[in-house]
Amino acid sequence: MAVAPAPRPRLVEEAAVLPPPRLSVSSYWHEGAEGHRRGLRDQETSRAPMLVYFRVDWCGYCRKVDQEVLPTNSVRQFLGDVVKVRINPETSPADRALADTYGVKGYPRAFLIPGPGAKPEDVEIQSEKFVEECKAVATRQSQNLVSEGATKVRGGDLAGGRADLERALALDPKNADAFEWRGLAALQAKEPGKAAGDLKRAIELRPDDPYPYAALASLYQEAGQPDDVIEILSQLITHQPSWEKGRAFRLRARSYHDKGDEAHARADLREACRQGDTGACGGPL
Repeated sequence: MAVAPAPRPRLVEEAAVLPPPRLSVSSYWHEGAEGHRRGLRDQETSRAPMLVYFRVDWCGYCRKVDQEVLPTNSVRQFLGDVVKVRINPETSPADRALADTYGVKGYPRAFLIPGPGAKPEDVEIQSEKFVEECKAVATRQSQNLVSEGATKVRGGDLAGGRADLERALALDPKNADAFEWRGLAALQAKEPGKAAGDLKRAIELRPDDPYPYAALASLYQEAGQPDDVIEILSQLITHQPSWEKGRAFRLRARSYHDKGDEAHARADLREACRQGDTGACGGPL
């Protein structure tokens, strides 16, 4: 008598690990070079962005920023969650040296450091789009880290890639690409539970992206869970019914076939074939 194969263990999903929440910061401005050192320490503790503002007393544009830009509701609300440093380079040699380090040639000048260890980026503090520019710094640097991390993951450097992706999420906790690539790195590391959690989080953040669905469906397929495959592919079909000429229908047909539901399997194959997936046209599942 043939012995039935042992059932595969069910995939145990792990919730996506989120960056620790940022802590509150003080409402006052740190002043000068010493204040800059204290600000960096505060940023390390709070994990908040840090604004470094260079101004001098004789500068009319600086007074305009102080009187018309910084007091506005949108800027005050934004700066409430930001470590703030104000430096007058004419106050001391240390303040002048710090301005030189930042490359300050004129006033006013402002730089945003979106997180601990991140690089400063120049932002136009006089502009009405100041807050949007500051937020864009974190988004841009986070996406750059995702690109670097993805390259490392593709090349097999999982530790380096994961470190970049963690830094990307610290700058932008809603970066769907970072969760997706962290999930793919977990797949390579043979950690399916972590992979499932990160891929699901990527789907929550960007439901129109088909690739996390496909990776998650493949994970469920390998675990022998056709119901979960069908559920995730049905979600993909809802958002992207024409993805890769009906490929999602062909993939779902296989799971219906595994369940013994030949009617739904054939219907999915017909739809995949109709959309142009030639692999579904009369071929095996």
